[in-house]
Amino acid sequence: MSARLDVIEGKIGALSPNEIVIQAHTEKCQTALNLILSRRSIPTVDAGSEIGALAGRLENEGDLRFCAKPAQIQIYLWAARLHAQTKDNIEVARAYRAKALSIDAVADTEILDAWLSAGSDDVDGALARLRDVNTPDLFMMLSLHHGRQRALEWFDANRPHDTNFLTAVGWKNSATLLAEAGRWEDAAARLGALPDEITADCPDIPYVEGVINAGLTLPASIRRYALTMQIIEQKVETLQDAEVAARHRRALRCFELAKQLLGGLGEKIRAAGAETWRTWLLLTEPSSRQEGERIVIDAMREGATAIDYAQLAYTFGIPFDSAPLERHLAIRELAGGLSPTEVAAKLALYRHTRSKAQVVSFLAWISHIAASFRR
Repeated sequence: MSARLDVIEGKIGALSPNEIVIQAHTEKCQTALNLILSRRSIPTVDAGSEIGALAGRLENEGDLRFCAKPAQIQIYLWAARLHAQTKDNIEVARAYRAKALSIDAVADTEILDAWLSAGSDDVDGALARLRDVNTPDLFMMLSLHHGRQRALEWFDANRPHDTNFLTAVGWKNSATLLAEAGRWEDAAARLGALPDEITADCPDIPYVEGVINAGLTLPASIRRYALTMQIIEQKVETLQDAEVAARHRRALRCFELAKQLLGGLGEKIRAAGAETWRTWLLLTEPSSRQEGERIVIDAMREGATAIDYAQLAYTFGIPFDSAPLERHLAIRELAGGLSPTEVAAKLALYRHTRSKAQVVSFLAWISHIAASFRR
C-alpha cells in the first residue's frame, strides 16, 4: 500500500500546475512575505532567516514552487534587500538578486543596487542613487552608515508633513532616533499623527509610541532609560500634571493595542513586554496601583508568567513566593538553557535573594555567554 501511495504522489508531483495550485501557492507566499515584512523591525524577529526560508520554498522541490513568477520576484528582491543591509551578507544578497533577474531580466533593482553599493563601501554613491529615486530607504541608509545626527539633519531639512514621506518602519525608526536625541515630544507627535493604515504595516509602532509616551511621564534626566526598559529596575517618581496624565493615558492605550497586535502575530515576547510596560504604568499611578499589584501577584503564582513580572515585584515591593519562579527556571535551565527574558528574571531573583558574590558570578556568566555569541 505504501509503495502504491508513493507512486501516486510521484505522479501528482509530476503534473503541470493548474491555475488553482498557482493561486493557492501565490496566496500563501504573499501572506508569508507580508507577515515577515510587517514584523521585520521587531528586535526578536530574524527577518533575514525567515525570508531566506521562504525563498527556499520556491526552489525545485519546494512546497511553494508553483507560486506565480511576479510574487517570486518580489520575494527574491526583498530577500536581497534585507540581506544587503548587513555587509557580511552582501554575497547572499547578490545571489537573491540573480534569482530575481533570472525570472525577469528587467526587474527593478535600483533600490537594491544602492544597498549593494553601500555594502561594498560606496556609501556616498549609494545615497546619491537613493536620493535620485526619492525613496524612504535613504533615511535608513543615512542612519546605518552615517549615524543618528546625519539622519536627523536630513529628516529636519526635509520638514516632513506628509505621512508617506517615510515607510511605516521608517517612521518607527525616526521616532526612536528622535527620542535618543532627546526630542521626545517631537517623536511622540510624529507617531501620534500616523494613520491606522501605516500602523498596520508595522504593528510594532504602538509599542514604540507607548515607550515614548511612558518616557514623557519621567523627569528628563532619567527619560533615556525608558528606551532600554531599565526604568523598571528602580522605583522612580513620575511627573505630575495634566499633560503628563494625558501622556500616561496615551501610553496605556498604546501598550494595550501593541499587546493585541503583536499577540495576534504570534510575537509573544514583544506582546509580554507591552503588558509589562502597561503594568508599570498602572503601578506608577496611585489611582491604579492596586490594579497593577493584583496583576503582579497573580502572575507571580506561576513560574512561566512570573518571568515577566519578577523585576516589577521587587521594584515596587510587592511580596511573593519565589519558589514557583525558581522551580521554573531550574527546569528550563536543565532542558536547553534560559532565554534572554528568563536570564533577566533570574538576575532579578539573584539580586534580591543571593549574596553579592553570587550575583557577581552570575553576571560574569552572562558576559561569557554574550561574548561567545558575538564570536
